[in-house]
Amino acid sequence: MPLVWYEGKVLKLELREIEKIAKENYSAAKLQNKWYECVNFALYLLDEKIESENIYILAGLDSHDYDNINKYFFAVISELKIVKMDEDINYNFLCYLGRKVHNDEIEAIYALTILEKMYYQTNDERFWEWVEFGDAVDLLEDGITYYEYDINKDNLCDYIKEKILLDIDLYKERLPDNFFKMAFCEKCNKLVIPEIKKTLFRKKFLYKCNNCKTTNKFLWCLDNKGKKIYLERKNSPNTRFKADIADKPCFRLSEF
Repeated sequence: MPLVWYEGKVLKLELREIEKIAKENYSAAKLQNKWYECVNFALYLLDEKIESENIYILAGLDSHDYDNINKYFFAVISELKIVKMDEDINYNFLCYLGRKVHNDEIEAIYALTILEKMYYQTNDERFWEWVEFGDAVDLLEDGITYYEYDINKDNLCDYIKEKILLDIDLYKERLPDNFFKMAFCEKCNKLVIPEIKKTLFRKKFLYKCNNCKTTNKFLWCLDNKGKKIYLERKNSPNTRFKADIADKPCFRLSEF
């Protein structure tokens, strides 16, 4: 049976969505051995009224039949003229997890566990912050609040969902060096690497802005709030985004 492909009726947006799902599902198969997601892709195509002999065969395969899944999945990919399946595979997997979490197909805490392991599996520096975040979640279970994250037991799942979406947006951004050590000073409105300031009479550490030299509150780039501000200001047409790198990095982000 030839591929039934309604090119005249299918919008380019829908074609891009099909390619996106193909690459996301394949990333889960390749990185997590979730080869049933390739079968699920065939079922998705049939739901979209896209049919071929290869699609029907793939849709009917047992989820453990790796060899045939691989064979017929790539036959379908060839029919759909999708290329570069291995390109940006880590990014595609992050998008896959984001879709699964936001559709409530997997739990947010389970997604966190997977993303912590991804750093060690891929050596992709973009996943390092999930290890840091996992430590903060462990401390939260012990009743300890990690200063860089605005999390509590009530908002944790929603926070993880939002964090995944923000990390998808940030993944392909060219971030400043030491981005995850940076924070927005609420007083001078700059993106800085805060300095540690120890008080004289108490065993307490405070953070000082290395631009305005005052001890202030900071919105950390590890936190969702800091990431949202970074993305909003960097991508706003009304914002001049300047980086002034000196001995002590200090990045000015002009106000809206």
